[in-house]
Amino acid sequence: MRYLSFILLWLPLSVFSQTGKIDSILSAVRHAANENDRLERVLALCDEYKSISRDTLDKYAYLARDMADRIGNNNQQAGAALAMSYMYWRWGWIDSSLVAIDNGLQLVSASETKERELYFRLKRQKAMCLGGADRLQDALTVLYELVEEAENYSDTIALSANLNTLGSIALVREKPSEAVGWLSKAAGSISGHPRYGLVRSAIYLNFADAYKKLNKADSAQYYINEGLRLCYRIQNLDNLAIGLQRKADIMMYLGKLKEAEASLLEMLETRRKMGDPAMWVSDNLGLANFYIETGQTDKAITFCKGLLGEGKDLAINGPSGQVIASNIKIRLAYYEVLARCYKIKGEQKPYLEFLEKIVAAKDSFYEANSAEAIAGLQMRYDVQKKENTIIQQQYELLKKDYFLYGSLALLGLASAAGWLIFSEFRKRQQLKTALILQQEKDSAARAIAHAEESERRRIAADLHDNLGAYAASIVSNLEFIDKDPVNIESRNALRELRHNSMAIVSQLSDTIWILNKKSLSLTALSDRVKVFFHRLERSFPHITFAVNEAIGEDVVIPPFQAFHLYQIIREASINAARHSHCTSLTVQVEGSGGWRICINDNGTGMTAGAGTTGYGGNGIANMKARAAEAGWTIRWHSKAGEGTSVELTTTSN
Repeated sequence: MRYLSFILLWLPLSVFSQTGKIDSILSAVRHAANENDRLERVLALCDEYKSISRDTLDKYAYLARDMADRIGNNNQQAGAALAMSYMYWRWGWIDSSLVAIDNGLQLVSASETKERELYFRLKRQKAMCLGGADRLQDALTVLYELVEEAENYSDTIALSANLNTLGSIALVREKPSEAVGWLSKAAGSISGHPRYGLVRSAIYLNFADAYKKLNKADSAQYYINEGLRLCYRIQNLDNLAIGLQRKADIMMYLGKLKEAEASLLEMLETRRKMGDPAMWVSDNLGLANFYIETGQTDKAITFCKGLLGEGKDLAINGPSGQVIASNIKIRLAYYEVLARCYKIKGEQKPYLEFLEKIVAAKDSFYEANSAEAIAGLQMRYDVQKKENTIIQQQYELLKKDYFLYGSLALLGLASAAGWLIFSEFRKRQQLKTALILQQEKDSAARAIAHAEESERRRIAADLHDNLGAYAASIVSNLEFIDKDPVNIESRNALRELRHNSMAIVSQLSDTIWILNKKSLSLTALSDRVKVFFHRLERSFPHITFAVNEAIGEDVVIPPFQAFHLYQIIREASINAARHSHCTSLTVQVEGSGGWRICINDNGTGMTAGAGTTGYGGNGIANMKARAAEAGWTIRWHSKAGEGTSVELTTTSN
């Protein structure tokens, strides 16, 4: 009974179809719509290798290989290789089975999603074959690789199935506590979904065996009942028979021989339905133990010797396809049962003979599968598992760091973008506000300019229509007054009156001319000064008047500034003509960006105290006031006996 789990994993099968599922698949094969559909159905039938006879599997495995070579893709050809491996394994041809598996593994890869399931099944079958050939170290190496790959690709079915197999191997090695650890991992990797029913039933049956070995009968009973419930539901006759045998073993352990016998009878009936009741070593060992427990020791001896095929040239396959127990691990199980029987009977000679065979078998078995080597494999797996766990944890930490840094960077970028957007928006608002203010200023300036222009025109019109008309009338009426009155004072008064009225008309003319202009250029102002000098020549014939121009770039002057400028030139010229005793009076007009005007005379120069009042009046004060109001600079340069120069410039100059 020590090797029930081992038998579950490694022993070949030979059964006949007895389930509705197999009948359904066979019907689908016969009624396939096309060749490709038929190939898929044949491959599905070969996947049920535990539930069909070896002859049937042989027929359909070869059919699958021929069809796949002819019309199949890589996946179908790999599936056909797996079918051939199942067939070879069922006949006990382990080497041929391994060759077929290696051929299939060359066609698929775990990295391809569509090929991954088939890759895991091929590699698992390779582990089964290696274990069946007593190459436990090689089998464990493949299983550890499978577990790691299944974890990497999150394939829960492959992961749970291979963890369960590792638990089975631990049971074979008489390590039930270790087996419980593997089985717990296997059960924890799957959910209660129906698609996990088959692997869960196998896990529960192994749990039952492990807890029985640990003398935990309650747990063993719970798991065997749960496992059998699943086996009945999914109609898997292989697992059902194994579960019934294990239940019988547990019942015998508990001393419930009637329940054990009922389970064994149901197991044998299940095996008969499957086609070969003699081939299942675990079942046979269970029956032999039942014979021993019920006092039928001789029957147990005869039964085991018959299965060992003593006195024959032992081979994997006996006559008529019967499987003979040549596997060293299987023979060891029968040797132990026989030694126990002869010890019960008290027959020392055969008892000692079988003890020697047990020692020899164990030496042969452990030579190929030393406990140290297996422990080394498991240690390497554990180390690799821990390294993978550390790498995964480091990856998770790195991923969290990247997420944190990425979030902070994104937050920083978002903040910077928000600030830029806000700054741009604020800048636009400021520009918009400044534009509105400027527009308002421009509008106000235009309104003021328009008002000034209107007022200027109104004043010019009033001067022209009123004062101008009256002044012209006075001048005209003076022509009718006697020019040579007898009284000298009257004559002088009349002459002065005529002179003043002419001056009024001239000044009004100049003022109206300026006020009628929206703006005046420096050249236009210079021309007006020339007209003014022409009028002065009649009053001061002894003075030479001249206007010199050096205007590189004409300058436009607003009307009110032009009025002040013209009045300053006029005032300075009249003062010089009247009081300087000059014979030459020149106005120098310069313009290039800004402007500069000088009124020069060659008279006697300014007397002391004339810096404020000019030549005895308010001329200089008035000119300073006008210059200050317009924002200009005015200077007087005078030297006794050499004349006077009045310099007028814009402030920038």
